[in-house]
Amino acid sequence: MKRVFAMLAASLLLVLSSLSVSMAADGDDPLSSWNDGELKDRILAFVDAVTDPDSPDFVPVDDRIAVFDVDGTLWAERPYYLDALFAADRVAELAADNPDWADRLPFAPIVAGDYDVLNSIEGTDFIRLMNASYGDASDAEWEDIVEEWFAASANEALGRVHAENAYLPMMELLDLVMASEFTPYLVTAAEEQFVRAVADDIFGIPREQVIGVVMDRSLAEGEDGSLTLTRSPAVAVANEREGKAIHIFDVVGRKPILAAGNSDGDYHMMKWATSGDDTALALLVLHDDEEREFDYARVPTLGGQALETDPEWASVSMKDAWETVFAE
Repeated sequence: MKRVFAMLAASLLLVLSSLSVSMAADGDDPLSSWNDGELKDRILAFVDAVTDPDSPDFVPVDDRIAVFDVDGTLWAERPYYLDALFAADRVAELAADNPDWADRLPFAPIVAGDYDVLNSIEGTDFIRLMNASYGDASDAEWEDIVEEWFAASANEALGRVHAENAYLPMMELLDLVMASEFTPYLVTAAEEQFVRAVADDIFGIPREQVIGVVMDRSLAEGEDGSLTLTRSPAVAVANEREGKAIHIFDVVGRKPILAAGNSDGDYHMMKWATSGDDTALALLVLHDDEEREFDYARVPTLGGQALETDPEWASVSMKDAWETVFAE
């Protein structure tokens, strides 16, 4: 299965490479899957301004930090968040070896095939599901299982395997900022290790540039004196709402100048990035395209106000801004 994932990743890279060749032929448009217009021009102008040494808005390379939410910003998050769906699939797979799960919450609904419970599951119950997904696997073995799941499991509503459900316009934006010497970070409310398992293959982002929920870990000494990391089913660092901004600073030590998100959970990260006198840009992805993805555009309460009052915020209508949603 890992070979299958590698082949899918290679195929996607080939597609993106072909698109890059096309872009060069069409005038070297780095955002070719974005519709021409004010938003696209604004993004390109922002990147130009902060990377041009002669610009009054020039930002040194070390300070070119970009942060991207993952679920709903870089890949599809409906009908279920991918970490929740993965955990549920693993629980269903391991249920035969754990017959007591059929009568225990939060496992019982999943064992019975009721995945809709994932949309209302409490945080502590979700952590129990994710912890159960490890089974007897080591961290390395579990990451291999995650990779295989991404390659083989599909979003039935979209008819696409999860490894191919990244948004092409956002992939292009990632490529653009990396080519412009930004350091991008994936900032997620999912477990850090889950996203790290596929960050490089899907997004071209090294695992050390993933900031997510951190689980409690400790060192265990073996009989031979060797040390190994062990994982416990408790959250050491949450990474939601205000916590995203705080955790970014804890990891990076700098304030980002570009932030992209799609929900209330990203508001503080985006607002922090655009606070102060420095040039910055926040992009809020709106899901308003039922034909090509889903229609559940939800402008964050606070974020909605910021869109109206803050000139450094911009909405990204999936329907209007993107010529293409997924790489075909």
